[in-house]
Amino acid sequence: MNALLLSLFLAKDNLKQKINFYLGSQDNLKTLPEGFNIAFGICNKSDLDFDARIKGCPPYPYALNEILTKLNDK
Repeated sequence: MNALLLSLFLAKDNLKQKINFYLGSQDNLKTLPEGFNIAFGICNKSDLDFDARIKGCPPYPYALNEILTKLNDK
């Protein structure tokens, strides 16, 4: 959770659309139809079709900003 909070703080100027984050290892997850779906961390081994995956344990804080920059450039 701390890695996500730090990542969000570093990327706060890049948050321009609805983003759904998926953390942990729950098996009963479902992606939401609205927004950009991101699996955050290696604990999430779900086979769901995420828009992006940020690997790491904990994930590198700047990885979220890199993904959002690419998303916003589209």
